[in-house]
Amino acid sequence: MKPFIFTYFLAGFACLIYAQKAPQNSNKVDKNNLRQGNWTILYDEHWNTVKDTNKATYYRLLSYKDGVTIGIVKDYYLSGIIQWKGWFLMKVFLIIGQLMY
Repeated sequence: MKPFIFTYFLAGFACLIYAQKAPQNSNKVDKNNLRQGNWTILYDEHWNTVKDTNKATYYRLLSYKDGVTIGIVKDYYLSGIIQWKGWFLMKVFLIIGQLMY
């Protein structure tokens, strides 16, 4: 009986790890309607933005200052595995070094 309970516990734990959700950020805009701070943007399998994590396949983590992205932008599968990383410059992405996707 003990091996059965242990196996059941491990299977449940593995499902919890695999079912990771995207990190939540405040996604704030300032009084001028410019994005500020850390953002999480959810995407479906066709890279259309979605609001519901149940419809998301990917998520993007990025930071804004006065509506402009700053730092590295990272795209992840919903499982938490990185899908892509790079820099955006004025809504155009710049690839420096090795492109990961």
